[in-house]
Amino acid sequence: MNPYQRLKAWQLSHELTIAVYRATRSFPTHEKYGLTSQLRRAAVSVSANIVEGSVKRGPNEFRRYLDIARGSLAEVGYILLLGHDLEYLSADEFRMLGGYQEFCVCEPYYVSRRWRRVWRDANMRFHRSC
Repeated sequence: MNPYQRLKAWQLSHELTIAVYRATRSFPTHEKYGLTSQLRRAAVSVSANIVEGSVKRGPNEFRRYLDIARGSLAEVGYILLLGHDLEYLSADEFRMLGGYQEFCVCEPYYVSRRWRRVWRDANMRFHRSC
């Protein structure tokens, strides 16, 4: 298991991405390169930024990637609303996907706070041992 796979933020965003791919199968074909593609790319971007940030050096870089992931989540939220308003998503699909999206929005923030504490504590232990 890769280290990022232990992060709740990544697990939730990965589930969101899979759910988005399944839900967009029923979008109209004329939206293949429009809304379908945009929603899928935004959902993938959330997980991908968490993965990329997790291998960066230091908590500040990781936090920056988590912020980018949160921006992508906001984009997903808007596109889901638009898809619902255009009647591409049923009310049930919209609620289900919106639930994933809401859980995902908070998690990168909590990961960022915890990561900052872990990084600070590790650096303090390292400097004490020198």
